[in-house]
Amino acid sequence: KPVFNWPLEGDIVMDFSSDALVYDSTLDQYRTNDTICISAAKGTPVKASSDGTVESVSESDEEGNTVTIFHGNGWRTTYGQLDDNIAVSQGDIVKAGDVIGTVGTPSKYGVALGEHLSFEVSENETAIDPKVALAE
Repeated sequence: KPVFNWPLEGDIVMDFSSDALVYDSTLDQYRTNDTICISAAKGTPVKASSDGTVESVSESDEEGNTVTIFHGNGWRTTYGQLDDNIAVSQGDIVKAGDVIGTVGTPSKYGVALGEHLSFEVSENETAIDPKVALAE
């Protein structure tokens, strides 16, 4: 397993929960959450959590601008709610700590959380609690 570092510093404003429902203040409903949402001001640099290859740079209504990095052996990290100034492109090789972008304005699906980074860690397409991956 790769060694993962925090992509930025901040408070967790919505925690990971794959088996219990957590309250989503934006959607005003209870749901599972396969990411952690880390509070950070717009423009805060977001760093690659571990060495890897940029697998995709995309945009969606839910997560806004998103970067996914493949770390080998089925491990991926995904960074959502980024600003338009993405610093990497698909295929780029990144090292842990490289700035991949900055925190953007939250999408309409995350606006009640305020400005934040949505951060996911997955192994073989299954999301795991980033706090556990970061602690090991």
